[in-house]
Amino acid sequence: MYRPALPIVVASEDYVWRSALAAMLGMDGETVVTARDYRRASLSDGLRAHSVLVVDADQLRCAPEARRELLQEHGWQGRIILISANHEPALGDAQSEDVAIIPRSGGTQAIRHQIREWLSVPDQD
Repeated sequence: MYRPALPIVVASEDYVWRSALAAMLGMDGETVVTARDYRRASLSDGLRAHSVLVVDADQLRCAPEARRELLQEHGWQGRIILISANHEPALGDAQSEDVAIIPRSGGTQAIRHQIREWLSVPDQD
C-alpha cells in the first residue's frame, strides 16, 4: 500500500480553499497540515525541513527573485508549490526540480497532480 513520503503544509489566508485542498489531499492518504501563514510558530523546524510547502505567492511580500531566500530564512528546505494569481515568475527564474508554480486558476487538481508526480504515485483519475 502507498504511504506518503512527505507531509504537506498548506499555507493560505483563504480558509475555504485551504480546507478544500487539505480535504482532497487527505482523502488521497496524504498527511496534511494547514496554516494561515507559512511563518506560524507552531510549524516545527523538522516539519519545515522535510515537507512539501504549498503557499500563496501573495504571502511572500518581496520581489520574486528574493522569494526562495525568504522561505529558506524561515526554515523551508523542502519542495515548494507556489500558487500564483497572475502567472508571474514566482521564485526567481521559475520552476525547477523542487519548485512548481501553479496558477490559482489551475485548481486543486493541478496541485494534487504535482504532489503525486513528486512522490512518484500515478494519478488514479
